[in-house]
Parts: sequence; structure tokens; C-alpha cells
Amino acid sequence: MEDRTGVLVFSERPDVARELLTLGRRLADDLGAPLASVSMGETAAEEARDHLSRGVDRALAAVPAPPPERTEEEVALATLRRAATELAPAVVLVGATVCGIEAAARLAQGLGTGCLGECLDLRLEDGA
Repeated sequence: MEDRTGVLVFSERPDVARELLTLGRRLADDLGAPLASVSMGETAAEEARDHLSRGVDRALAAVPAPPPERTEEEVALATLRRAATELAPAVVLVGATVCGIEAAARLAQGLGTGCLGECLDLRLEDGA
């Protein structure tokens, strides 16, 4: 995973995503790498524009039409997995919501990496 760079922020709740952008920007700056965000749902494009105005280097908007048999967590996981595959971030910050906790754990398992849950802060030491 040495070729992964940058920070990706995700939450299905816009207020939580905005909080994560502050931490994400600090981590991205510490890494000397870009900050990206992914938004989903009917307001995704509007949220992506808001994220760009808050200093995000790249904002993705996913407007999935979830089939009735898919849960919000499954849609969030698919959205997050697609963004993580496309962007290959070194760090993924996911809001500690019911949906986010499940999506983050399943994403980490799929990527074969660790997952820290419900953190209040995160700092990098020696660039890692």
C-alpha cells in the first residue's frame, strides 16, 4: 500500500462530513498530499461544491438510486469503496454514525487494513 496517498473524507451526514474536513485538511497537509471527499445522495452535488469551498482538493458526488433491497449502509459502502479504489488514499476518515461505523469496518476488511473506531483526534508521527 506504499503507493497510497492523500486523505479521503466521507459521511452520509453533511454536518459530520464538514467536521471531518478540518481533521482531513490537517492530515493531508502533514502528509503533503491532497484532501478528497465523497458525498452521496440527492444533495451530493451541492455538498461537493460546499466541500470545495472549504478547501478540499477533489470532491466526488455520488447520486446512487438505492434499490429497495439495499440498506443505506450497503449503498454507503459501495460509494466509499468506489471512491477509495479510484483515489487510493492513505487515510480514510468516516463519520462515526451508525451507517459510517459499519461501512468503515467493512471497507477496511475489504482493503485488508486496520480500522480505528470513534476517534476524537488523529495525529501522524514521522509521516505515518
